Amino acid sequence: MKVTLLSLFACLVTATLFPAMAADTAPIQAQDVDGQWRTLPPKGRLTIVMYTNADLEAESKALNKTLDPYRGAQDFLFIQIVDLRGEIPGIARRMAEKQIRKELDIEATREKPFYAKNGSKTDPRANLSTIVDYGGSYLSRFNWDDRVEMVRFAIYNSKGVEIRRIDNTADSKAVASYFRTLFGSNTAAQ
Repeated sequence: MKVTLLSLFACLVTATLFPAMAADTAPIQAQDVDGQWRTLPPKGRLTIVMYTNADLEAESKALNKTLDPYRGAQDFLFIQIVDLRGEIPGIARRMAEKQIRKELDIEATREKPFYAKNGSKTDPRANLSTIVDYGGSYLSRFNWDDRVEMVRFAIYNSKGVEIRRIDNTADSKAVASYFRTLFGSNTAAQ
């Protein structure tokens, strides 16, 4: 009985003192701008989740391009979460999401050659997922509670386990170097 109470106490202390660890264990469902439900973090593919906001559009696009060599790899998924907390009134949210969908259509056209180079016949648009967070509920899942002026990444292995976090970076060369290391042993992405 003491072991059971001790175990329960240890779990309670862990969840209290290390909320990030406790929050990291349960996947959540999030709807992207295309109406598709995504599990975060997903399982089955190496997944890179990127934090961005309206002020980081240029930086996000530059960092997004560092992933071009791996586009179309069957075991790779990229999900972008846009922090729009307090920025878009409820009445204008559909218009904002429509604009994001237009930008994703353009991005899909830009990515087609990379898909072809990696032997993928998949339409790139099907793999472009952007989740808009108006209230912070999705961002809190990643412990991204504060609004920052740098792009962030959370990287998950195919089992849905976080393997790396890159916070507050605008250095696309450093990010590209890390992605080369990450995908180095991934033959499908070479």
